[in-house]
Amino acid sequence: AVDLGALDTAVKRLILKAVDHYDLSSTVAALRGVPTTGENLARAFWEWLEPTLPAGSLRRLVVVETDNNTFEYRGAAAR
Repeated sequence: AVDLGALDTAVKRLILKAVDHYDLSSTVAALRGVPTTGENLARAFWEWLEPTLPAGSLRRLVVVETDNNTFEYRGAAAR
């Protein structure tokens, strides 16, 4: 189990602070040269977040673009 407060803090620090209100393709080094599709963002956010959490605790990551567009990533092992 993951402490939800710690998860919220990690998401804000590692993801939102890095991408909120930025041109992702030009200002976020980890996303340069990567098409910023929902699928690619979900994978990138997983790669940033997963190492900071207890092993095996992140099971899926969902990026919600609109009410009708969501993108889910379950890690490389789920392929």
